[in-house]
Amino acid sequence: MNRKRVLITGCSGGLGAELVRQYLALGWRVFATVTHLDRSGAMEALKWVDGLSLMQMDVCELADIEQVKDQLESDGHLDALIINAGVHRFAPIETVDFKLAQQVMDVNFFGALRCVQAFAPMMRVRRSGRIIAISSLSAQIGLPCDGVYAASKAALEKAFESLRVELSHFDVGVSVVTPSSFPSGLMGPLVEQFLDSCSPYSSLLASLLAQKQDGDTSSLVSVAQGVIALSLSEQMPFRVPVDVRGGQVLHKIYRMNEAERSHAVADWSGTAWWSGSY
Repeated sequence: MNRKRVLITGCSGGLGAELVRQYLALGWRVFATVTHLDRSGAMEALKWVDGLSLMQMDVCELADIEQVKDQLESDGHLDALIINAGVHRFAPIETVDFKLAQQVMDVNFFGALRCVQAFAPMMRVRRSGRIIAISSLSAQIGLPCDGVYAASKAALEKAFESLRVELSHFDVGVSVVTPSSFPSGLMGPLVEQFLDSCSPYSSLLASLLAQKQDGDTSSLVSVAQGVIALSLSEQMPFRVPVDVRGGQVLHKIYRMNEAERSHAVADWSGTAWWSGSY
């Protein structure tokens, strides 16, 4: 029996690791990538499981991507590409470190672009495959101190909206997943890093970071289930929330006028006290 094959980026923890577990349980051949093999996180416990190939691939390094591409091409076909690797930097636009902002764009947007350019040809030639990028509700609305991350995800979604049409001629499906909160691990180290008492935005940052919640494990499992169901579906909508709460938020955003969006930004971020204008 010819196993289905999936390549998943960003698998050292969070959603990537959960996707690996669930695809393996379904009997898929899974190619899981981590930035460093000696820091593979959750993959350490799975690396000897039948059907799993653990590979080093930094989405910002073309040499890594080419090496994985060569192995996949020599090894067979690719049924699904899940672009999950991402980073989050939480800071005001005025004071965000420019190198950190570049890193966010390099991983979240250009990293996805590099992966598409490397692996989409395998699907296009076979006229079969699924490409799914993990996006965020942040792509639809820019909350304070989240602007750089939101911009990276918005850029990702616009590029994939174009890609969806371009690859449709070759029967390759393209979707972005926009879940609500789940334990990605991206917010973990951010609190101490950005609470600078000398910053003019210190009280705003402290308030926002105190509200940050990374979701529970059950939401992580359900998001992974939604991604896998999408990869198996014959019909692939473009933007898929995969959970009820994410769908409700998207629906609200789409129906808002500009005044309502301004109120939503202040309300959802709890920053009406800061702006004083809503």
